[in-house]
Amino acid sequence: MTHDEPALRAAYLVLRERAEETFTEVLAARMGMPPAAFEVRVQAAAMNAVLKVSADEFARETAGRGITPEVLNDHREQLAHAPCGR
Repeated sequence: MTHDEPALRAAYLVLRERAEETFTEVLAARMGMPPAAFEVRVQAAAMNAVLKVSADEFARETAGRGITPEVLNDHREQLAHAPCGR
């Protein structure tokens, strides 16, 4: 739905941007580095991108047919094996 509704898409993109800022703060603390460090910012951006693509894919998979245990398991597996700059 967020792809077809401009207002929802705008809100979704703002939330994604805010999420990246939060990821940056959390990762910086875990990595023992300042939030402005390049490595921290790249990791946060990668994580944000993985979650965006995953959420979009999940929405496509469940549109019109609902959420099934198989779709949930596939979604979990995709997230578990997603490359995040490791």
